[in-house]
Amino acid sequence: LESSLPSGNILMDKLSREIATYIHDALNALAIPIVKAGEPGLYQKGSVEEEALSYATSGQICRIRRMLLNTLDDWVPLLGDKLSDCLLDFISSQFMFLVSSVSASAVPAFAEVYRKLERTGWLERPEF
Repeated sequence: LESSLPSGNILMDKLSREIATYIHDALNALAIPIVKAGEPGLYQKGSVEEEALSYATSGQICRIRRMLLNTLDDWVPLLGDKLSDCLLDFISSQFMFLVSSVSASAVPAFAEVYRKLERTGWLERPEF
């Protein structure tokens, strides 16, 4: 996107800022379930509530993982560093929290996001 228009193009700058703001707002609006793994007495083992919480949490992990992968694959190459702050903040403060609150079965979801994130080069740059 940036390479298709001359550098310093006002329209390109405004469009890329608006898209980055939209992605930032969409990530901030996501509901992150707070799961207390192994909380005694919270729900009876095998209860409908426990099963519903498990499905809701794993479903949310899958949806967030897909959003992050799509953003890293499709939008980061177009918008570059304009997305670094919101993506790094979301992954470190919300996605990792969600993944760490459930069983080890969710770790591959984070590993896939981490591999894509490594390709951006942001993790090696001290300013991030």
